[in-house]
Amino acid sequence: MSAAATAPPPSHASFRCGGPFVSATLHSFGGEIIVKDALPTGKWDDDDALRERFQKAGAVGIDFEWKPDKSPATNHPISLVQLATEDLALLIRTNTCHVLPQWVRDLLSDPKKAKVTIGFDVSDHAKLQFTFDLECNNVIDLYEISKKNRNVPRGGLKRIAHHFGYFLRKDKKISMSDWSATEPLSDIQIHYAADDAFFPLLLVAQLGGLLDSGVSMESLKENVKAVDNKDRYDAMVKKRAAGSGHAEDRQKSAEHRRLGGSHTRRARN
Repeated sequence: MSAAATAPPPSHASFRCGGPFVSATLHSFGGEIIVKDALPTGKWDDDDALRERFQKAGAVGIDFEWKPDKSPATNHPISLVQLATEDLALLIRTNTCHVLPQWVRDLLSDPKKAKVTIGFDVSDHAKLQFTFDLECNNVIDLYEISKKNRNVPRGGLKRIAHHFGYFLRKDKKISMSDWSATEPLSDIQIHYAADDAFFPLLLVAQLGGLLDSGVSMESLKENVKAVDNKDRYDAMVKKRAAGSGHAEDRQKSAEHRRLGGSHTRRARN
């Protein structure tokens, strides 16, 4: 698909209700998801197999999560490193140990391997330096790529994804959750984190930003799965209907008051 083209519109029901679009079906990464805890040794038993899969990837989607810094005086280290290929999302928990395998460090710093994300800025660079003493090179930012195409709306991952027919679950409560907690990640956190690494990779490829990388658009699309969101969709439909009813009542009431005031003025004359 060319950079100027758009994906076919989704066939499922959707609407805008006072802000973001709400859809009866959501989209999520459907490939393999592996969650690992960082170890003091910086090694896992399956290091070689994982390294090989990421070395073969034409480009890698990346993202990072940390406990929200709620004041200028706080500086929490990165608690989760997310890496994604066309069919694999690797989530590395660094909440209790800040030692990355050497191959992950090499992957992130490699100037020849494209790393795709969105909104990668000074704070991300600073967090990588602070947490791992690491520099991430050859970063492709979906936001910057999308700005070159006038047909693509400005905004974050959810808005750009919707332009191409993908509805993502982007819950503020999840993004602002305590990623440094020692409890296991919830299923929602796991899929949220995998999506944040995978979809920038998919969308940059769809915008033509990875033409010479060897990344397969077909393989990327094959690893998008549909997730039922009907319960929330139905609830929002009812909310919208109720809101429309209240608005109509308010409009009728205002019209009644206006007409009543007009008759009163004529009577006084």
